[in-house]
Formats: sequence, structure tokens, C-alpha cells
Amino acid sequence: MNKNNCVVIVSSCDAYEDAWAPFFTLFFRYWPDCPFPVYLVSDTKIYNDYRVTTLNVGYCEFWSDRTKRALEMISQKYLINFHEDFLIRERVDNQKILTLLDYVRNHDTTCLRLNPVAKPDLPYDNKLNLGEISPKAVYRVSLHSSIWNRQSLLGLLVRGETAQEMEMNGTIRSRKMDKLFLSVQDPAINYFETAIIRGKWTYDGVRLCKKNGIKIDLTKRPIDYSLKLRTVLDGWRKLNWARKLREFPILGSVFAKVFGKISRSL
Repeated sequence: MNKNNCVVIVSSCDAYEDAWAPFFTLFFRYWPDCPFPVYLVSDTKIYNDYRVTTLNVGYCEFWSDRTKRALEMISQKYLINFHEDFLIRERVDNQKILTLLDYVRNHDTTCLRLNPVAKPDLPYDNKLNLGEISPKAVYRVSLHSSIWNRQSLLGLLVRGETAQEMEMNGTIRSRKMDKLFLSVQDPAINYFETAIIRGKWTYDGVRLCKKNGIKIDLTKRPIDYSLKLRTVLDGWRKLNWARKLREFPILGSVFAKVFGKISRSL
């Protein structure tokens, strides 16, 4: 019996099967005593690990359709959501998560964001250092790991939306809800976000896996080195020497053209 009335839901699909082993290796390494049942959402394939229950929802073209089917297959009132490329990199404090879950239960909270990718924009009177996400917030609905009321999340889902569309459109829909959206000020679960972008591994995502002794099968999907290079170039532009160089009319113009050309070619 699940006394916490909460589960972990890992959103994925068959096309990302190669990311399952890295994700769950890190998940159970850094959260070995996770007190919640763990579910993986996929189309037809199964992840063979006794600690994971696969929810096969059949082929769905859109993320929202897949998620809706999965949420209708469970009965628990609360869930903690992940994506298969959110790679946990630090030990998870069970007591902290259970304390936050109790707060959600006791204060009729729709969503409590566990990773403040965007900081909460309103003060909130509490002893857990939580902030409120206002109806005006750009990403009031975010698919970063959060404790969700399952029925509320189902109410925000509209068929035919990608995950990105759900965040944007779901935020607009949430403004009509008289519900409480909260967020931690500091990560309650520290994970590397979006290790796969546009179908390719990020350089830093693969590096994190290698650091943890996890081998990535790069024959399934390659590394996007261009994303890393763009990040490095952007960092160089912000260095003091680059700023000073741009103050010189000729050198600054050459600098801007060279960097612009390199960036466009990536």
C-alpha cells in the first residue's frame, strides 16, 4: 500500500529508450530509498527493472495525449514528474521531499515546483522557504520536476500539445484556476536538466554520465557539440577582454563579424 498517496512519473516514449538506463542508474544511485512507486511512461517498450513499473500507453503523436493516458492509469492523488533526460546528480533528501508533500496535502496546493528554474515571483508566508508562483508568471506551469495534484494536472492537459506547448498554453489556462502554485527557492532535487536537446545528447549530459561511470550508446543518438560551442562562445563574449575589444571601432567590428559567422555556422 502506498501510504503517501504519491508516485514518481517519468515521462518518455519508445524513441528515447536509450536514455532510460542512464536516467534510472542515476535516479536509484542518488535516491536509493525513494519512498514512492516509480512509473515509466512509454509507448510499447518496457524497462526491465523490478523497481520500475512501465505504463504502456500505445503510440501517441503528442506529449499531452501520452501523459493523459498515463495519468488515467494510476489512482494516487499526487505525483512527482520527471523527464527521461533529467539526470539526478546529488543525493535526494527523503525527509525534505516528504515534508514538502505534507505541505502540499495540508494547504490544498496544485503544484509545488521542486527545481526553481524560474524563481517564484511572490512572497509567501511559510516556514519552508517557499515562494508563490503568481498567475502572471510567464511559466506558471512548468514541466520541471514538481509535486502535482494529479487531477489538477489532468485538468490542464489538452490533447494535441507538445510538452513546450503545454507549458505555454497550460500557463494561460492556469490563470483561470483559483489554485495555489508554489516553488522552492533552492533545488529540493538537484538534477541536470535536458540532457537531450532536439534529439541529440548534450556534451555536458554525456560528461555527467561518464563521470558517474555510465556508458552512453552514441550509435543511437550523437552528441550535439555545436550547442556546447555556442555556450562557450557566449561566455567568451561576456569576458572583460572581449568587452574592451569591442570598444575599438575596427577591432570590435572584426570581432563581432568573426564571432557572428562562427555562431551561425554551428
